[in-house]
Amino acid sequence: MKKPWLAGVLSFIFSGLGQLYVGKIGIGIALLLGYLALIIIGGLQDTFGAVISLFALLGALILWVVNIVHAAKKAKAVNTHAAS
Repeated sequence: MKKPWLAGVLSFIFSGLGQLYVGKIGIGIALLLGYLALIIIGGLQDTFGAVISLFALLGALILWVVNIVHAAKKAKAVNTHAAS
């Protein structure tokens, strides 16, 4: 039984951890790497320019929020599937 709140908290701590907890390894690693890439690009303002860095950080924020919701929903789905 996977706890949806724990999946959400893990994803809050770092993008992709909730998916890894639920057993969705592929999407968890993809979210983790995508989030890291966006944060790195967002931090390289001198290299990429202010506008691209801003969009990268905005994308990271959106990905982070969607990731939290996704992890909690997947935990509920795993529990529902296991119960049937």
